[in-house]
Amino acid sequence: MNIVLWTRENDAYCQEAVQHLQKAGKTFTEKRLGNGYTVDQLIAADPNATSEMPALFIDGKYVGGLREVHGLIRNS
Repeated sequence: MNIVLWTRENDAYCQEAVQHLQKAGKTFTEKRLGNGYTVDQLIAADPNATSEMPALFIDGKYVGGLREVHGLIRNS
């Protein structure tokens, strides 16, 4: 399973998502807006992903935000 988490700086929900994935031992790639990644790149990945941060992608498919991170951990 390939997990990519798009985040933004100083966002409590993004920080929580990162911490939960780390605590669960999930291997994931964090793409932080403004730190080498742009909104244009996020929109190119999926235009619907911009409405909610963090933006969780699994195997290249946008699946949601923080709630879905919690679900991913609960169901693994």
